[in-house]
Amino acid sequence: VSLAPVTTSPRGASWSSDGFIYFSPGTNHPIMRVSEDGGDPEQVTSLPDVTDEETLSQTNSHRWPTILPGNRGLIYLAGLAGNFAESRVELLELDSGKVRVLQANAMYPRYLSSGHIAFIYEGTLTVMGFDAATLEVTSAPAAMVRGVRHMFGNGAANYAVSDNGTLLYIPGEGSEVAIQLHRIMPDGEVKILSEVAGILHPRFSPDGRFVTYSRGLGSQSDIWVYDQQRDVATRLTLEPNVGDYTPIWSPDGKWIAYSSGKDGANLNIYRKRADGSGEAELLLADESGLRAYSWSSDGSMLLFSKRMEGRGFDLHLQRFDETGKPAGESVALVASRDLDLHGAFSPDDRFVVYSSGESGVDHVYLSKVDGAGRWQVSDADGGRAPRWSGDGRRIYYRRGAASDAEIRVVEMAVEDGSPRLGRPQVALSTPVALIQATSASFDVHPVDGSLVVTAALWQTETSGHPVLVQGWGDRLDSR
Repeated sequence: VSLAPVTTSPRGASWSSDGFIYFSPGTNHPIMRVSEDGGDPEQVTSLPDVTDEETLSQTNSHRWPTILPGNRGLIYLAGLAGNFAESRVELLELDSGKVRVLQANAMYPRYLSSGHIAFIYEGTLTVMGFDAATLEVTSAPAAMVRGVRHMFGNGAANYAVSDNGTLLYIPGEGSEVAIQLHRIMPDGEVKILSEVAGILHPRFSPDGRFVTYSRGLGSQSDIWVYDQQRDVATRLTLEPNVGDYTPIWSPDGKWIAYSSGKDGANLNIYRKRADGSGEAELLLADESGLRAYSWSSDGSMLLFSKRMEGRGFDLHLQRFDETGKPAGESVALVASRDLDLHGAFSPDDRFVVYSSGESGVDHVYLSKVDGAGRWQVSDADGGRAPRWSGDGRRIYYRRGAASDAEIRVVEMAVEDGSPRLGRPQVALSTPVALIQATSASFDVHPVDGSLVVTAALWQTETSGHPVLVQGWGDRLDSR
């Protein structure tokens, strides 16, 4: 029975005893509810418009709701979509509308029939006593099980507790932190380019010597530049407690553009000299939140994503004048109901590749720069985050989850002004981390065609088997 529309990435649902289903319809949404008999969904929580000064983090997502017994309160996770390192467990009192923070820096809250709220805190399954009748905390948080697998990318965790107190969980760590940059040479040799950290969105410089990337999660995310010749990594952005993301090189290699929330709750696009000199300059600002993706070869056009209320991201193109200032308003190249991301200009600026979830499955598409025509690049398995080879004759993209990730490549030729695409082939099979939908996990060297990937080290280790603990709830009686 169809009750309410959701995106391709809904984030949890909870069924109340008075006939409502509370749910998060997507990645950038408040909590909604709909009657079990159908009808129009109604909004339950409200996303803030400004930066949460107390936690120094942004909040653009409410997810993983649990309605409490008696239907007086709702607990859920509040944080920044794609990066829940600084998320918090919140309680909404449904009668008064009052919102309280129950626990900061926590993930995946669940109410337990024993009268406790469980969540992940510092990698540990933690519980605290809670009275669902009075909506009051009755005991301090207590660590129970260390090493429960959890995901900073979506704020979820792999545990469940039954009403009779049986615990089921998958052992592991905060998997998305265990990432290392690997450069895969054409002959298969693997070169390690970084320490193990929360590394995202690697990008080769135009000459292939340097790699820029973001390192860290939440407000501790900064832009770094790695010099492969000197084997030295340098931090580019230095503002404390400010999240900086998705760095990209200017065509001449002198600047790095990136997204930053340093002037408020919104992610705007800045640029800074790649050698670290000078101050950051604001390029584009918008109330919706922007992510930089690709410059045209002459620097006159920029592709970026723009967060749209209720439907994820749209892909936009902004033109710049001779002085480097925005020329007019940006134009939406792709505006579907879901995630339209990772736009990249072809080396000759005639085409744009991007990924979109408008069909219900993430696919890679190709269009002309003016938006004319559209060709599907990926096959039925789907794909995301496309990149061009240096000569523009091949399109690479990523397919699969971290454990079965593949980098695929498609040959491309142009005949009579239109693209002719080959069949996708596997270029690389290796565990590749995917944390944020807005951040890419690999890049292609502009000269030799080698690949730099965010290697998912936790997937190279033996996965832990699910653990079942009967009678675990009895241990909570004294908590």
